[in-house]
Amino acid sequence: LVSYGLAKIFKSDATRWVEKLYQRKEREIPLEELYEKIKDHGFSYALFVRAIPFMPFQVGNLLFGVSSVTLWDYITTTLITVAIGQGITVFLVSMASDFMAQKAGTVFGLLLKGLYYLGIYYIMKKNTRAEEKEELPL
Repeated sequence: LVSYGLAKIFKSDATRWVEKLYQRKEREIPLEELYEKIKDHGFSYALFVRAIPFMPFQVGNLLFGVSSVTLWDYITTTLITVAIGQGITVFLVSMASDFMAQKAGTVFGLLLKGLYYLGIYYIMKKNTRAEEKEELPL
């Protein structure tokens, strides 16, 4: 929350820092396109970015702070991905660390993780379709 707030307050400095971090390596999606997707899809795209395991949270915090993501969407997506997503990951790792004794627990953890990502995908698709319907001329 602190990084998000600081990025909102010091937007120009944070924007330069995000650009510098983002451009450290070759990426398929240009940063401008990422900002546009966040602007167009708000909550669902923020949820997607938060849910992917290879996006550092600090970069996401700053990215959302300099983009059009609202504070409410930021807090909601963070609670969903941290409380639920990380909780499932901790459970899965604890079960898998003693796989021979916890086979059923490991399978259950994998099932939960799969359902979690399926839920994220469903929310994204549902929100994207709703936004597309709103844009159609009558």
